[in-house]
Amino acid sequence: MNELNENIQIGIVGNGKMGTDILHYLANFNFRLVWLFKFDEEIEPAIKSFNKKQSRQFKNELIDEANFNFRIENTVFTTKIEKLSDCDFIIEAIWENLEEKQLLFNSLDKIAKKECIFLSNSSSIKPSLILKNTTRNQNFAALHFFYPVAYKNITEFIFTPETSEFTIKKVKELLKIINREYLLLEEENAFILNKVFVDFQAVAYQITVQENLSFATIDNIIKDHIFPIGVFELFDNVGNEIIHFSISNYIEDFDDKSLYLPLLNKLQELISENKLGIKTKAGFYNYPLLPAEETIIDEVKIQEIIKVLNNHYENSAKAIIEKNICKKEELNFAIKEYMGVENGPIF
Repeated sequence: MNELNENIQIGIVGNGKMGTDILHYLANFNFRLVWLFKFDEEIEPAIKSFNKKQSRQFKNELIDEANFNFRIENTVFTTKIEKLSDCDFIIEAIWENLEEKQLLFNSLDKIAKKECIFLSNSSSIKPSLILKNTTRNQNFAALHFFYPVAYKNITEFIFTPETSEFTIKKVKELLKIINREYLLLEEENAFILNKVFVDFQAVAYQITVQENLSFATIDNIIKDHIFPIGVFELFDNVGNEIIHFSISNYIEDFDDKSLYLPLLNKLQELISENKLGIKTKAGFYNYPLLPAEETIIDEVKIQEIIKVLNNHYENSAKAIIEKNICKKEELNFAIKEYMGVENGPIF
């Protein structure tokens, strides 16, 4: 029988891809869980999906009857924010919108017990911007999981100058319970696992324009030689509006933004046409995905492209190490987990 963590109650806010994945992952550790939804009609399908997953684990003898019963009986699905009032941790996983996150945490601040720790799963918004007009900045941090949570054993744990040592200690304890490796990052160094690829992504788009190549051509070169997923395939999976918002945040403090503007302009063009990616059935590709036409390109040019892309990727990673943001071994491990590759960029 798995250990019961019945003395810890965790609230999850958000039932999109990330919120759902975080909830299902945490259920494996037998916490008392409260899942907050925006609309009543979203609850029944979520309950059915959750119960089906737990039943499958029980049927396949991955959990025993006591674990199964505990999870079913101690996972609350609700639209009432007051149900989170007794939570020890509340993890926010709503869409990337600063105002919406601020409103949510202001509401949570009014009902949560004073020792509750607030955590944001934002992938691009600095945590100090999110807590506005609340009373518990010392109890707040960002905990950025990566999808799918069960298969990406890395989390960015981002703290602000106001985050207390007690909060850092309690979040570390939580991460140990749920078997998550993490990068502990000051806010000024937030989201390095996404930032390390921004130059790579901008240059990939630049190459398509300069060499008059299709998105499929570049993506296939990347998948054949560098990463298991292409840049534009990734964008369509995440959502082009989210990618645009995130890159804009990542480069906000850059003195020279010229490298990134062509990509941002292309993303904005797609957004204006409601081509957000898979969810709208159109983005850099059309869906259902059909075999895309590739540009004919010789091997010499392919090797040149690989070299350029790898140089930007490796230089971005080395810059993180040179700034002492984290150790080489930590970054290599994090990138291997995040991107599903055998080796990190720095040897």
